[in-house]
Amino acid sequence: MTVDTEAVFQEPSDAEYTIWRYMDFAKFFYLISTGNLVFPAVKKFVKDDPYEGEWPKYWINSYSRHKNTDEHAANAIENMIKSRQFPLDYVYANCWHINDHGSAAMWRLYLKNGPGVAVRSTLKSLQRVLSRQEHHFYVQRVKYIDFDAHEGEEKFHQCAPFFLKRLDFKHEEELRALIWSAHSRNRDVTERPRKDHINVKVSVQDLVHEVVTSPKAEDWFHDCVEKLVECNGPGIQVNRSKLLDSPDYWGEFPPHPQLE
Repeated sequence: MTVDTEAVFQEPSDAEYTIWRYMDFAKFFYLISTGNLVFPAVKKFVKDDPYEGEWPKYWINSYSRHKNTDEHAANAIENMIKSRQFPLDYVYANCWHINDHGSAAMWRLYLKNGPGVAVRSTLKSLQRVLSRQEHHFYVQRVKYIDFDAHEGEEKFHQCAPFFLKRLDFKHEEELRALIWSAHSRNRDVTERPRKDHINVKVSVQDLVHEVVTSPKAEDWFHDCVEKLVECNGPGIQVNRSKLLDSPDYWGEFPPHPQLE
């Protein structure tokens, strides 16, 4: 199937990001040993963000004002209502953090300073492994907006609410891969049993560029991660986070003469 990267926001064709997923050992074990990338139902995210899947207030007001005189506005309002009525447990998302480097905030947010790993990849690698799957994916960088005042330059699309978040979440710098079941081969999705997640089989070696163990991970934990990767993803780098390392560059400078 296809990977749509321009459904909501126009991205440069050569756009590339370094992306990270922070996870505990159990989730990492499942990814590396099965090759399954987990897409939880978006409904699970609502407890942390009640605006998940909601339309910005400005858009609703704007289209509502013109729905009686503008066919496009009328269709937009109708589609907004339809998409809002579509159950959130038929929309699935896999989320990544965009950053050229690791993030102390993400270690704390996802692991509470406990042992775990960060998996490093790139936008292109994610697109490549998803393009081999049967689902239709939407892959976009999340945009952070004021839901009350945002006027927006985004294209109208039913998936738009799942790529818009409030400014309070800007620290997440999220890239999201979305599966909307309504766009799968079986259109009558609401007749199917609801799932709390979808597993997407990927090539771990094509997706994962590096595995970084958490800043406070002990030696035994790092060794365990190394062995696991060696058995299931040979060739993937495994490194320790340097977040808590002391500066080691003072030895590069000659001592001051007066201090000798």
